[in-house]
Amino acid sequence: PPAIAEVRPLFDGTAATVEGVLTMALGAVDGARGGFVQDDTAGIGLYLDAAVTDPLPAGTRVRVTGTLDTRYAQRILRVSRAAIADLGAGALPAPWTTATGDATEALEGRFVEVRGTVTETPSALADGTGITIDDGSGPVRLVVTPGALPAATPVRGDVVTARGPLGQRDSTGTGTVGYRVYVTLPGDL
Repeated sequence: PPAIAEVRPLFDGTAATVEGVLTMALGAVDGARGGFVQDDTAGIGLYLDAAVTDPLPAGTRVRVTGTLDTRYAQRILRVSRAAIADLGAGALPAPWTTATGDATEALEGRFVEVRGTVTETPSALADGTGITIDDGSGPVRLVVTPGALPAATPVRGDVVTARGPLGQRDSTGTGTVGYRVYVTLPGDL
C-alpha cells in the first residue's frame, strides 16, 4: 500500500488502502466509530460506518481499506470494521513534540505531545473532558476520554503534558480551526 502521506492529498471519494499503527483504540471516540492510524510518513483519521463492537487496542498494526473523505475539516478514511485487517501487535510511534500553537494541519493525524497551561475551566464533551492549554504560542484543545483522565482533573493554571493523535473538528467551514489532541490512554495526560 502507498504511504499515508501519499494518500492524504488525493480527492475525496478515492478508494485507498494504507498500513500503519493504531494510535488510539479503534472506536475510542466519535460514538465508538473513530480512530487514527499512522505510518512513518503521516497519520489519518478513521471513521467507521457503525459503532465498533470488537475494538482493536492502540499499538495494533493494521491494513485499512476505505474511501477518502473530509469530516469537520479532518482528513479521514471512511471504513467498515470488516475492511480493517489486524496485522498483529506493534508499538505506538514516538510522539511528535510540538508547540500548542503549531498543532495544526501539518501534523493532523499524527501522534503528538504538547505541554501548556490550562487556560479555561475543563468542560464535559461527548467523548470525555475538554481541556484547553496554551504554551504561549496559541491554544489547543485536549479531548481526554474517561479512561485517560487522572483522578484529579486539571484546573485552570495547571501545567499539563498530553499525548495523542491530533484531529480536527471545525464546524466554522473555514477548515483552519478546531484542532484537538485526543488523549485516550492512561498516563498520557
